Amino acid sequence: MPGERRYVWIVLPNETAAIPCGLLEASMGRRWRFAYGRRYAARRNAISLSPDFPLDTALRGQWLEPLPGDALPAAIADVGPGRWGEYLLEKRFGRPAKPIEGLLATGSARLGALLFSESPNSPPDLGIGDTLPLERLADIANAVASLETADDIPQRYRFALERGPSVGGQRPKADFHDAQGQLWIAKFSSHKDHIPDHPRLEAFGLALADACGIAVPEFELLSVAGRPVLLLKRFDRRADGRREHLLSARTLLSIPENRIDLDGSYPALAETLRRHSQDAADSHRWFDRMVFNILIGNTDDHPLNHLFGWDGQRLRLMPAFDLEACGGRDEHRHQMRITLDSLIGDVSAALSVCAEFGLDRRRASARIEQLRQTIAAQWVALAKRLECSAAATAVIRRSLRHAD
Repeated sequence: MPGERRYVWIVLPNETAAIPCGLLEASMGRRWRFAYGRRYAARRNAISLSPDFPLDTALRGQWLEPLPGDALPAAIADVGPGRWGEYLLEKRFGRPAKPIEGLLATGSARLGALLFSESPNSPPDLGIGDTLPLERLADIANAVASLETADDIPQRYRFALERGPSVGGQRPKADFHDAQGQLWIAKFSSHKDHIPDHPRLEAFGLALADACGIAVPEFELLSVAGRPVLLLKRFDRRADGRREHLLSARTLLSIPENRIDLDGSYPALAETLRRHSQDAADSHRWFDRMVFNILIGNTDDHPLNHLFGWDGQRLRLMPAFDLEACGGRDEHRHQMRITLDSLIGDVSAALSVCAEFGLDRRRASARIEQLRQTIAAQWVALAKRLECSAAATAVIRRSLRHAD
């Protein structure tokens, strides 16, 4: 007898409508497995959900199982609500939400091209959902602050419980849309922050990466209700309604969620990019991102903080995000391995594995030196331009390794 079922839909590349692509079935209690629908797998333009689960598994009756200890297959879990979203759902339900409830509750604004429904005959909404316009950003900021600290949420702020967020991560955030209907993410300060202007640290990381030639999302830093708010334009959406199907580094490397801070590897992911990327230079860009994270001391670089577009044939490295100078914490111990056996951020270690990224030592050394020089030349001016506080600037100064 089949277990409880939920239905998975997808917006295919170059399409704007959602079609059913398969189902999730409960097995072994809290674990859910995925299988393609045979009709979907037979479509000429169908795409697989990930490189390691091809469409022909539908003919063999195979299932995509969760990784050990996980409740959902990794390619499905990638579009779940994340820690902050789970916190909001617990506030809404009065209890921790089940993983499958999180998928259904995040709505049509969720990350990527997958959608979910309880019935195969009920297509999910493809609009911008219940996101609020930019003009309501102050209301959203106040609601988020209340949600984070209050046990009994005032009625005027409960609207935020019904509106996501639709993307993962731990920091307080919310979805909103601009005048053109484009989706953005607002990232807020938290009462747990050690410095009051924490969003400026990420804005600094993004601005410095951009100066180094590393692709980042369109972003803006605003002051809302007297607090800094970082706005990030969604890079998984296009103006014409098309969506990008996204996979995280943790999915591509088959890392269980309880191992994401231990088992990630920049060189291993480079090898995956070299095999599957639509652009041979992506592995070189991946090397730049690794070195940049080392040089700015971004040790919060776990595999969920790296996303890749997947069109069923090729991967594409997506813009960098969650770039933050971490103040030298954990003795520069990263959450992605720099070499196959070391998590310690060190440019000499990065240089030692350059061949894994398709680079010889001369070219790798030149890329490292260019990044080092750009960071050294621009970080002070960027911190001032972004009005980083003395506390934030001190964190940045402790983090940077441009002189090592």
